[in-house]
Amino acid sequence: GLPLGSGGVLVDAALEAAPGIRCAGDIAAHFHPTFRRHLRVEHWQVARKQGQSIGPALVGPARPYAELPWFWSDQYDVKLEYLGHAPSFDRTVWRGDREGGTFSVFYLEDGLIEAVLAVNDRRTIRWSRSLIPRRRPVDTATLADTATDLRELARSEA
Repeated sequence: GLPLGSGGVLVDAALEAAPGIRCAGDIAAHFHPTFRRHLRVEHWQVARKQGQSIGPALVGPARPYAELPWFWSDQYDVKLEYLGHAPSFDRTVWRGDREGGTFSVFYLEDGLIEAVLAVNDRRTIRWSRSLIPRRRPVDTATLADTATDLRELARSEA
């Protein structure tokens, strides 16, 4: 009798499907406050973080689960990291040195950063944690320019 959609059990921002019933992990399609839509992410890191969010809510006030989905994979000397959620996008912005193997790809929808895939580029992932939640259009030329300090861009977008 729980509501279904987006490939899982629909839960609110606090991971509650019905009064007293909370879901986390692969089964949960939670309403993410940043993206303003239900997300279902099949990765153990997300399941762990959601479980950590549910624990305190069982004994105290529930808080929205707003952590951005993030996962990674190490493939020999290549470190891949993905932050955000982009089931659809209308533009990609490349940043960095593709030939040298250190770059990132931003996925945008209507000018907003939905996600970023980084290849050996942890710094871009770090500052994208501040850029994505801003939910403001970003100048793509500025985003692509490696001379742009993403830390400053994140602060200026505040």
